[in-house]
Amino acid sequence: MAGSLDDDEDSVLDESEQTNRPTDTAFSQQRIQAWHPILDPVWVIIALFYLGVIMVPT
Repeated sequence: MAGSLDDDEDSVLDESEQTNRPTDTAFSQQRIQAWHPILDPVWVIIALFYLGVIMVPT
């Protein structure tokens, strides 16, 4: 039993040897700028009107 614990210590990799780390990009680290639309009442009414025109069964 004691021999199996010694084998585990040898299998631990240094931080420089780890290969399964994600790349340090904005996309993979989820640091991408978000889109924050401004929904004023006029824009919402126009968008809903056009959506309603598209969805009306013919």
